[in-house]
Amino acid sequence: MNRLTDLKIRNFSAPTEQMLSDGFGLYLKVRPNSTIKAWIYRFTQNGKTQKMQIGTYPHVGLAEARALARELDKEHKSGLNPITERNRRKEEAQQKALEAASKKTVQELFNLWAKIDISTHKDGGVSVYRIFKKDVLPAIGCLRVEDVTKGHVIAVVDAVLARGARRMAKVVLALARQMFRFAVDRDILTVD
Repeated sequence: MNRLTDLKIRNFSAPTEQMLSDGFGLYLKVRPNSTIKAWIYRFTQNGKTQKMQIGTYPHVGLAEARALARELDKEHKSGLNPITERNRRKEEAQQKALEAASKKTVQELFNLWAKIDISTHKDGGVSVYRIFKKDVLPAIGCLRVEDVTKGHVIAVVDAVLARGARRMAKVVLALARQMFRFAVDRDILTVD
């Protein structure tokens, strides 16, 4: 078998799409008039040929593509489907990211919300910062976002009402709802 080289890859062009083999199921897919060349790992599972893209040249170099193909080939020879395994690993990573995000405290959530949403307000978010610093964060700022209940938020609002600030209590509740909806939109929480 004539293995690929960096020089051959850089200089290769074809009038039609071609797949250049390198071994261990590694192929380089070359399209006509394209500077991007795709690395493909090809294998047979249950009598069907399957392909999965593992990168593009030159972003993934020849040595890295070979290493990836060898790993995928080992995985395949052990009886696993590399495509299924890649999807499973991706789902696990997403689940871990979701779990890590749900461990954020209300203070961390507020900081993220302030950085992304609040800072765009006309006043730069000064009034929201003031309200949260005075009423919300001292009461629930140290709680994990996932542990906050409706009762916690009501206790914050009731404390504002106890000062006789009825309008401010409504503002605090509305802002808390906005922040928790932001958390749901960012998959930090599953429900508001």
